[in-house]
Amino acid sequence: MPDLSALFRQNTLTEILAHYFNDAGPRGFHPAIFLRSYVRIVDKALEDYELCRSAFDEYVHRVSNNTLSPLFRAIGHMENCLNSIERALRFVARMGEDTELAGIVPALSVMRTSNRRRLSTLRNAVEHLDERVINNKICEGDFTTLWMDEDHMKLQEVRVGYQEFGGWLTELHTLAITLAKFRPTQTATQSSNPQN
Repeated sequence: MPDLSALFRQNTLTEILAHYFNDAGPRGFHPAIFLRSYVRIVDKALEDYELCRSAFDEYVHRVSNNTLSPLFRAIGHMENCLNSIERALRFVARMGEDTELAGIVPALSVMRTSNRRRLSTLRNAVEHLDERVINNKICEGDFTTLWMDEDHMKLQEVRVGYQEFGGWLTELHTLAITLAKFRPTQTATQSSNPQN
């Protein structure tokens, strides 16, 4: 799994401080809530990713094959991370429609239809796995949890590689940094001077 520990995971604090001390952030109530929610959820996703990576590394380098608890911790954190990313992507879509924020929300590779579908399917498979188990929809040989392999995670025939996933998270983080420092004059400046 890519090491994303260097990515700043306190953009929520940056956004709050910028808002209170620098008169930053969107002017409208709803755009401000979209932005603040997105930044907070991306911080949460990154935190769960790093907790997952740490536990998965512990599992990979375990002394005994009987040691399984780090894998279960890693899976739990990845499930949380997937849920947070799904939430964050909904805010990306909404901010892209908002007149005050649309100009600073770039086209993200994670939002391409095929990537978005894979992430949503994987997250939904995790989210509804309990229902499948309880309602006897699990067949012998099916995964009963998110599966984390050497270089990818998988559930219900959906596979996402860690390198790709790390790239998506990095992309979301970059947007979170931009939004945490957003000043309303940015949009007007960018549109009036396309070379900036």
